[in-house]
Amino acid sequence: MNQYQMDWVRDELSKNKGSDTVISKDTIHGFCIDKGLDLPKRLAKHKMISELFDAGFGDEFYQEFHEYVMIPVWEVAKYYRFSTYQFNALMDVGAIDLEYRLETFKGRNGNYEAKVFDISILDFERDHYEGLYARVFSDNKYSLRVGVERLEELDPFIEEISKLFEINSISNYERRDKKGYMSYMVIKKIENIEECLNKYVYESNRLRVILQNKEDEICELKTLINDMKRKAD
Repeated sequence: MNQYQMDWVRDELSKNKGSDTVISKDTIHGFCIDKGLDLPKRLAKHKMISELFDAGFGDEFYQEFHEYVMIPVWEVAKYYRFSTYQFNALMDVGAIDLEYRLETFKGRNGNYEAKVFDISILDFERDHYEGLYARVFSDNKYSLRVGVERLEELDPFIEEISKLFEINSISNYERRDKKGYMSYMVIKKIENIEECLNKYVYESNRLRVILQNKEDEICELKTLINDMKRKAD
C-alpha cells in the first residue's frame, strides 16, 4: 500500500458522519488492543489509525474494513493527473476493465451517482493511464463533449458527424443539475476522408438542386391556382 492509499484509508475510516459513521472509535480501539497497542480510548480515531499504520498493521486493518473504503472516480483521475472524462472514456471503450459500484453523493444541485473503486486501483505508476490514453486515442481519434436538453436532439448531430467520422463510442450522462444531458463521443477519422467529403458535397449539391426544382414547381402551381381563381371570378 502506497502513502496515498494509506492516507485515504486513514481519512475515510476516521470520518465521523453521525448515524452514517463507517466504524466507531470503540471498534478501532478494540482492533488496536488486539494487536497489542495499548492506546488511550480518548485518542482521536485518526491518530489511532496512524498508530496502527506506524506499527505495521495497516494492511490488516484495511483488509478488515476494506468494504467501507472506496475511492470515487474523480479522486482516481486526480491521482493519475488525469481528468474524470478521460478516465471514463477509457472505461467506455473497454481499455479499462475494473469492477466498480455506484454510490450516491450530495451536490449543490441535489444528489447524483458516481463510480467508486477499490483503492487497489491506485497500485499503478502515476503515469500509467496517461500512457494508456495516449495509445488508445492517438490513432486519429478525438473526444467530443456535447450538451443537449433532450437526448433526441443528438440524433441529427450524430447523423451528420457520422458522414465524416467513424463513431467508436457514445456515452450519455444526465447533468448533475438535472437540466439536460452531456454526451461523450470518441470519433475517428475515416481513412478515405476526401472521398467521403466529396460524396458529402455531391449529395448536398444534389439535394439543393432537388429543393430548388421543388420550389420552382410550387411557384408554377401557385401561379396556376391564381389564374384559375381569376377565371372563376
